[in-house]
Amino acid sequence: MSLIRKLKSKNNKINIHQSFDGELGSTVWDCALVLLKYLENKDDFPTDFFKGKRVIELGAGTGVIGIALAFMGAEVILTDRKPLLELMNKNIEENCVTKSCKAIEYNCIGFTHLENKLHIFLIRLFLSSFAVALF
Repeated sequence: MSLIRKLKSKNNKINIHQSFDGELGSTVWDCALVLLKYLENKDDFPTDFFKGKRVIELGAGTGVIGIALAFMGAEVILTDRKPLLELMNKNIEENCVTKSCKAIEYNCIGFTHLENKLHIFLIRLFLSSFAVALF
C-alpha cells in the first residue's frame, strides 16, 4: 500500500510518495515536518540562504527535506540504504527537481573504522548545531 503526502514548503507544493513496506525511512516522520518548518524560518534562514549551497542528507528516507531544499535553491544529494533508492528517485521525479537533487546509496555497514568515526562525528556535529540553533 502506498500513500502520497501533500505538503507545502514556502510557495512550493511537494508530493511525497510513502510506502508502508516496513522500511523505517519509507514514510514522512513528524520530525521531518518540524525540521522543514524550521528551515523555512526567514529569521534564521533569509530568502536565498540555501541558493547555490551543496547539501548532503544522510538517511534521507523519502527525501522530503532534501527536495524542499532543492526548491529553495540548494544542490542536494539524498542518501539512504538501497531499499529506499527507488522511493527517493520517484519523489525526486514527482517533484521535478531532477537537475538539483540526486539519490545515491549510502550504507554505514562495512565502512572502515575511520569512516565510522566520520559518520558519528557528522551526526554529533549536526545534532549540536541543530540544538544550538533551536535554543
